[in-house]
Amino acid sequence: MKWVIAIVILIVVASILFEVIHDLRAKRAVRAYCEENGIEILELKVYKNAYGVYFLCNGEKKYARYNYYGKGKLKWAKESPLEKIEKANQAR
Repeated sequence: MKWVIAIVILIVVASILFEVIHDLRAKRAVRAYCEENGIEILELKVYKNAYGVYFLCNGEKKYARYNYYGKGKLKWAKESPLEKIEKANQAR
């Protein structure tokens, strides 16, 4: 009986550790994307089904949501921060 409890605890700890590592990799990937494109990050958020990044766009705080698919692959929900900045610059 004790070994069953130990296995359950091990599985729970492993799943929590996997989730924490995945969140850190997602944040690292979006930081690299923003650094590459010269975008200033204000805040990174972790949500249950996605991640969010607040960034500076022409002096305003903007938001973009994304999903992380391992090995640095990001999928933006609507527009990437770079697209939002380009759109804002065109509107000027």
